[in-house]
Amino acid sequence: MEKVRFGVLGAARIALEKVIPAMQRGQRTEVVAIASRDRHLASAAAEQLGLARFHGSYQELLDDPAIDAVYIPLPNHLHVEWAKNALAAGLHVLCEKPFTANAAEAREIAELAAKSDRVVMEAFHYRYHPLTLRVEQIVASGELGKLKRGKHNLHILDEPTTGLDEHAFRETWACIEALRRDEGVSVLVATHRADEAARCDRVAIVDHGSVIAQGTPQELCSRVAGDVLVLHADALDEVARVLRDALQLDSRQVDGALVIERAQGHELVPRIIDTLGPGRVRALSMRQPTLADVFVKLTGRALGQEVVRND
Repeated sequence: MEKVRFGVLGAARIALEKVIPAMQRGQRTEVVAIASRDRHLASAAAEQLGLARFHGSYQELLDDPAIDAVYIPLPNHLHVEWAKNALAAGLHVLCEKPFTANAAEAREIAELAAKSDRVVMEAFHYRYHPLTLRVEQIVASGELGKLKRGKHNLHILDEPTTGLDEHAFRETWACIEALRRDEGVSVLVATHRADEAARCDRVAIVDHGSVIAQGTPQELCSRVAGDVLVLHADALDEVARVLRDALQLDSRQVDGALVIERAQGHELVPRIIDTLGPGRVRALSMRQPTLADVFVKLTGRALGQEVVRND
């Protein structure tokens, strides 16, 4: 049986740990090469996976004559660009979700795929899961009789809005809320977006496969004491030491800033500026705690940090 020869654009964790090993075990797929903007990273990934070929740019991989198709696990904002480039190179495309940010981009990719006579697929594996296929077989066999109407009480949505623009985000959630309100459907959402989780009735925070906290968004946010101060400054380690010694303030470094939890946070703002001096503070803001703050407090890292890798 002839195999489809895949090249992989990017060394994302999901590619290295999940998708490429699965392709290597497949009877109809072969992973030929991997590409990264960092040639050393591409080389290391190829060695890790036993691949003979690697490329130091995405375009080099698209130009590789040994490739029939590409798998795209790049950051979401690059999906459309490199799907279009792959189609222009005459390659089939398997793209991580979301393969576009809105309906207009999806139509554009669909039209390009039709014109090029190439296959473009979004990586929703459950469509081909043995359980899904078995359900289809049972329905088609007629053993349940003639199917007249179907009704489901649970939707499971995996990252439904990750990478979407704000308009598409609002439209998606309008549909979700209509299902809940008008059809009585329960919706289970898996997401890395704190603002999306905050729309849910109850939230479970999962870290490395284990539930570490659960409750309503309000209950979880109450785990963060008071206000959240976000301080941008140079030499964060030194700034953290000064604040700890002078004001007895504990802080965490998150995304290039110091994060401080404190009740009555507005009272701290002038004290922090006076202690550090206005020249050392680039920006200082205060807000109410979010689910992203809860995740940081419980795990010590930013939400999504462990799964997003921009190579």
